[in-house]
Amino acid sequence: MTQNMQYNTSKIGIMVFVFASISMIAMSQSIQTVPYVDLERYAGKWYEIASISQRFQKTVHAPQQNTP
Repeated sequence: MTQNMQYNTSKIGIMVFVFASISMIAMSQSIQTVPYVDLERYAGKWYEIASISQRFQKTVHAPQQNTP
């Protein structure tokens, strides 16, 4: 292996280690939920006001979501 490939392999190994460590810390913390959610408050028509364009959405104009 060349020195550059060894350097890249080392960087990848360190990144995997850091990601695994962060994942383990995140999994050890418990998730708390709220006891009640007022669904009527969120019912109705929702509009998307900002987003990152995706290639499959090139023909979409003024997207909206209707909730029951």
